[in-house]
Amino acid sequence: MRVFISYAWENDEYRALVKRLAARLRQDNIDARLDAWHLERLTIPEFMSREVRFADKILVVCSPQYRQKVHVIEDGERITGAGWESMQVTSSFWAKRAPLAK
Repeated sequence: MRVFISYAWENDEYRALVKRLAARLRQDNIDARLDAWHLERLTIPEFMSREVRFADKILVVCSPQYRQKVHVIEDGERITGAGWESMQVTSSFWAKRAPLAK
């Protein structure tokens, strides 16, 4: 199973915590996908687009800063990585959802 981990870049301690979570998932034979390991030669937006598209599951590690970055769109501010990811995840979710019955 391929799992994309979406999180906000906060401080080094928080990023290390997310890496430990991803490493633990990998120990359990889950292909945890993390920018720190799988960015390769892609830009951040290209990486996020690829991972959202090919993920079997998406794990969103929410924090107050993640939430703030997601809501910048509503506030008319510059979109960051977490905000971009949230738009892609939301779009992917709605695209895969069964249509409502009429």
